[in-house]
Amino acid sequence: METYGHPGEPPSPVHARLANLRVTCGALLFSSTLMGILSWLLVEQMGIESPVPDLPGLPLSLTVAATILLLLGSRLRNGLIRRVPPPIPDSADPGPEPVLAAYQRATLVSFALFESAAVLGLILALITGQVRYGLILSLAAVLSMLVRWPRQAELDRLLRRRGA
Repeated sequence: METYGHPGEPPSPVHARLANLRVTCGALLFSSTLMGILSWLLVEQMGIESPVPDLPGLPLSLTVAATILLLLGSRLRNGLIRRVPPPIPDSADPGPEPVLAAYQRATLVSFALFESAAVLGLILALITGQVRYGLILSLAAVLSMLVRWPRQAELDRLLRRRGA
């Protein structure tokens, strides 16, 4: 557990914002894990039959779409973080706010894309009747989220680089 200074001292705005971001990301991580569990429960345990007629290209198309979402989530996050405008010389210092906002936005967008891949896995499992789609795509989404988990060290590095 991270400490924020002296006991009883309120956390800094940076720490508070990062804590809120972690809670939101934790909910998205839980949701993605739930997609894999639902895939297993609905397909294997309850034996739900596919309501969609056999469409040979659909599983491949949705799998490719989920893979693109996973890759896009990672790349888009980096791009959004890099788009923080540089500080304007001889103007009021905005402090860490632009970096915090970009970091939060980039993290939430990437996590939403990762979760979308897990949702596609559930849809694929229900359409095809094969639980592996849901489990694999949910696992890939969860691992992507864990790799991109919001970290204080990463945020500090971004703030130092910007001079905030």
